Amino acid sequence: MKKLIKILLIVIILILIPIIIFQLVPQASFDHKEADYSLDINTLASAFNEDESAANKLYLGKVIEVSGEILEVFKDEGDSWVALLGAQGAKDPLVMSTFDNNVSDEHQIEVGQTITVKGQCTGKLMEVVLNKASIVLLK
Repeated sequence: MKKLIKILLIVIILILIPIIIFQLVPQASFDHKEADYSLDINTLASAFNEDESAANKLYLGKVIEVSGEILEVFKDEGDSWVALLGAQGAKDPLVMSTFDNNVSDEHQIEVGQTITVKGQCTGKLMEVVLNKASIVLLK
């Protein structure tokens, strides 16, 4: 019986160690990483609208840099800032950018500003999604 308890404890410890390590390791940031693609926001959105499968093969998991006008700003359920970006003067968003923890309330990103963001493309939901984004330029 004692042998079974020891084996069970070892198994639990072996399961818990990777979980604890994963929680303590900081998430990768693309703040200082060179963009794989620097695109016009319309070009990126068109690629996904015309052939989503081909666009996924090309852009999925890559670091993308785009510029656009901020159409909406809000905080998601994880308390991260999210900006919906569109082409200059457009009403419909083309890119949803969820910012890394490097963007705080102090950055004061506001609707109507022109912004250049860099983040990891994770595909398209209603808009093309860039996660772990950082601000490259804010006007």
